[in-house]
Amino acid sequence: MFAKIKETVDCVRHIGTFVQLRGTRMPMEAQCPFHEDRSPSFKVWADHWWCFGCAEGGTVIDFEMKRQGMSPVDAARFLCNAYNIVVSREESERYAQAEHKRQEKTAIAKALADSGAERPELLDYLVKERGFSLGTIKDMGFGVGLKEKVIVVPIKDKYGRVVAFARRHLDPEQIKLHKWVNDPESDIYQKKTILYNLDLARRALPKSTDHLASGQRLVLVESYFDCAALWEAGIKTGVAYCSANVTTEQCQEIKGLVTPGMTIMFGACNDKTAQDKLLVNRTMIRSVAPEVHIRAIVIPEDCKDMNDVLLKHGPLGLQKIIGESISMDQYLLDQILDSEPVLDIQYRKAKQIVSVAENSMSQKDMILQLSKRWSKDEATVSHYMLGKGEEAAGGLQFDNVASLITKYENYTRDLDKNIIKFGWAPYDKITRMHRGDVVQLVAPSGVGKTTWAEQLMLSIGEFQPDVPMIFYSMEQQGIMAFERFMQMEGAMESRDVEKWMIPGDDAHNSKIFNAAQRLTSKLKNLLVCDQGGLTMAQIEAHTRQAGFAYFGRPVGTVFIDYLGYLKGDGGTIYEIVSNIAREQKEVAKRLGSVIVSLHQTTKAGKAGEPIDESHARDSSAIRDSADILITAWRPELKEGLLDAEKAELSGIWRSRIAKNRYGPANQIIDFTFVPQFLKLKPLEDRAVAEAFAKPVRSGPLPMAPGFTLPTITGAPQ
Repeated sequence: MFAKIKETVDCVRHIGTFVQLRGTRMPMEAQCPFHEDRSPSFKVWADHWWCFGCAEGGTVIDFEMKRQGMSPVDAARFLCNAYNIVVSREESERYAQAEHKRQEKTAIAKALADSGAERPELLDYLVKERGFSLGTIKDMGFGVGLKEKVIVVPIKDKYGRVVAFARRHLDPEQIKLHKWVNDPESDIYQKKTILYNLDLARRALPKSTDHLASGQRLVLVESYFDCAALWEAGIKTGVAYCSANVTTEQCQEIKGLVTPGMTIMFGACNDKTAQDKLLVNRTMIRSVAPEVHIRAIVIPEDCKDMNDVLLKHGPLGLQKIIGESISMDQYLLDQILDSEPVLDIQYRKAKQIVSVAENSMSQKDMILQLSKRWSKDEATVSHYMLGKGEEAAGGLQFDNVASLITKYENYTRDLDKNIIKFGWAPYDKITRMHRGDVVQLVAPSGVGKTTWAEQLMLSIGEFQPDVPMIFYSMEQQGIMAFERFMQMEGAMESRDVEKWMIPGDDAHNSKIFNAAQRLTSKLKNLLVCDQGGLTMAQIEAHTRQAGFAYFGRPVGTVFIDYLGYLKGDGGTIYEIVSNIAREQKEVAKRLGSVIVSLHQTTKAGKAGEPIDESHARDSSAIRDSADILITAWRPELKEGLLDAEKAELSGIWRSRIAKNRYGPANQIIDFTFVPQFLKLKPLEDRAVAEAFAKPVRSGPLPMAPGFTLPTITGAPQ
């Protein structure tokens, strides 16, 4: 129910019915309806809102909870009624049962808050051995076990509802088995989604513009007691991720909490596991919140965690180390230089840090530091850190059969991750894309190469939504790519998309909103870069950086529109194309990504006539570099056709798989093409395909060699 509401109800549209929003772009702004606000502190985006004055925010559900004083379930029911969102009886009952469970746990937590008086020896553990005052113990809701020798910690969701309990055993025999025990996961408690103390921390973020001030620091720590230690030291903006790893779900909660320019500090434990995870955790946070500053708290060597700092150095000592935090990039670099004795490994690990550092000034400082450390000139270090990457000077890597067997076993174990499907049944029946492959599409101007590529992005986004994609749109602006996606997804003409939101036209606005909503879901893992004149070296570097810093994993598919806009070496156009095509294959292998490259034919290629690889500029290089080579044309554009023939062939977009590393070649796949909506859809029905392919007059139209219908399996020529 909650997910369905968030997908259906637009924050701007809903909140705009209660608050007068101003502005023409996101975020919209207004005076906050929840406190006296002289300046517009209230900001609204499509999926969430936030007030910088009273530090409240969230989804439309949070808005109604705040506006009407409702519980989350009641707010959800209100929105379902308001927007005709259908919820089944079973689902409604399930949420009612979940609410009942939360109320039961809240009642238990209230009873636990007064339990310390009955077992003062356990309360003494929190005061004397953990350094917590009675005020902190009360604020955190810590209780004690009446039968077991345990400290009980209530775990709340971001709304402050108790969803589970954690128990810290004090009995030495129990500690041997498990020091901490959490409640089993349930429909109201999934550990990976919870940030401990988030309910209090998000209310403690005031409107300060000093992003290093205590109120503008979100401090991430590992444990419940670390969080309580921060509270004891007067730092109310601490949350615990309760593991060595920050999860994807927790990152999304952090994304909804932070604002551009805010500082996030990591107070990781001093053990090796936690320190080793810092790089991954930083990358995950930056992928969802790229405009925040990430810093590291340096815990003294005599302490193992934040609670230990409180015990040994007191509240002022804890405040001091937080005030002396350093850039996470610098912290990670220093950690590598201090702990890694092998110089070659230092080089590689340092590059991981420097290449995706927060800003160019930080990069420059670290490059200067490394050039002095390694006794190398600054230009050499800079080229290695930010340039093309490692050269082959270290020699070639060889594998014997035994190592190949091991590598292949690992490859098959992750086969689903290594294969990227087109999402079009006729293609997927006869071929497939593997990471490291190059797919070349060759077609004349005006056929619709870009449309094919953009439809492929939508198809991958729909059927494999977790595959990271980058679209290097060197021919058109990124905003125009978005307009084309809207045409495809909403079945709209470009002039209708350009109108965007029309006051009073609910039908049009709903169509725009729904199309944009679907795009947000399908293309959630797509980045678009519209910078022209790139080299393959730049594309490799940018793709690697995006995978590391934005996605937190390697990019799956790279789209290049089109090859003719790439810069390359060579004296003639044919030499340039040859060099770029061969370089694409090498880059695809190094990145472990599929490269889908669009290529325009020479003048010999006609938009309405069959195209083969000989029509490509330097056809041998294009064919040799491709694992899958596809040619395309539109039969209705053939010169000299009668009107009846054009009508018969109208709407056919024909492709031929000219080279196929994974199956038969020379297969014809027909698509239906609706130009005004830029819609391409493969013809999977044989009868329809036959009707489209049927010639109008007795003499057959020219077909590509080896033509067969999409549903017929043919042999390679």
